[in-house]
Amino acid sequence: MYRYFAVVLLLAFAFHQSFGTNVTIKDKGGKLCLYADLMVNFSVSYQKNDSKMATVPFPLPNNVTTNGSTCETNNSLLMIHFGKGHSWSMNLVRNGSVYQADSIVFVYNLTDNTLFPHAKDNGTANVTVVPKITDVGINTSYSCKSEETFVAKSVNQTLWNVLIQAFVTSGTLSENVTACVADRTTTTVAPTTPSTTTSTTPVTTTPTPTLPAPTTGNYSLKVDVNSTACLLASFGLRLGVKLGKKYEEMNLDPNVTRVSGSCGVDSSQLMLMSDSVNVTLTFTNDTKKFRLHVFNATGTTRIWDAIF
Repeated sequence: MYRYFAVVLLLAFAFHQSFGTNVTIKDKGGKLCLYADLMVNFSVSYQKNDSKMATVPFPLPNNVTTNGSTCETNNSLLMIHFGKGHSWSMNLVRNGSVYQADSIVFVYNLTDNTLFPHAKDNGTANVTVVPKITDVGINTSYSCKSEETFVAKSVNQTLWNVLIQAFVTSGTLSENVTACVADRTTTTVAPTTPSTTTSTTPVTTTPTPTLPAPTTGNYSLKVDVNSTACLLASFGLRLGVKLGKKYEEMNLDPNVTRVSGSCGVDSSQLMLMSDSVNVTLTFTNDTKKFRLHVFNATGTTRIWDAIF
């Protein structure tokens, strides 16, 4: 099935560097035994009191606690608590000279009216996923700047800018790094040669947009309520999709759009959510410049993806 994706986008951005969630776990002797610096974005769908569904995007905050984290000889648990009864944990298992993460458990509290207003259900819910963190050598840190997204039940989790070392034996972080497969893999696209074959297939042109110009919205992110903005954006957005002979367009209305996301040293995300479409813009930092790396828009009935 052929898909056509069109975006009308005028952008103006400003960045201030910020850091992801950084935690250190020490053993009973006060020595470092587990370290993690990472960024996680969540998107949770839940049912409201009026039986309608709502989707809430939010990042793992900087302000967390690590009660329940443990360091054992062959098993370590990174436990992160945040907000009103939410937690995110990663279980790490050692097998001889290597270790791996065998599960991630995300627990969210639906009674948190700040994140989940008018939720029909009470109490907590949880999802478990398996990350691709394997065969990391002892006295080696695992690094992955690329995004890894987990889809489970009503929750999407995106994990990136990860630096983890478990089973630290010397009390200090190792300079040896095991990079994830996504960071090590590069793809080369061979140039294409124009075809000389005459085609009798009629050329389909994209219809001229009939919507008014999209309204410019001003969006900003802060690390916390007391800090200055770490990301500023001002743009108007129109989305168009073509499936077969059908073509549709919509404008993002900033007046009914909710803003979320996160700021990092090497990567930042701006997440915009309305009743009709969710938009995520991922930016990467390249020395003194930044660029739009991934644009993702999810509609009610279809998904558009464009990677720049």
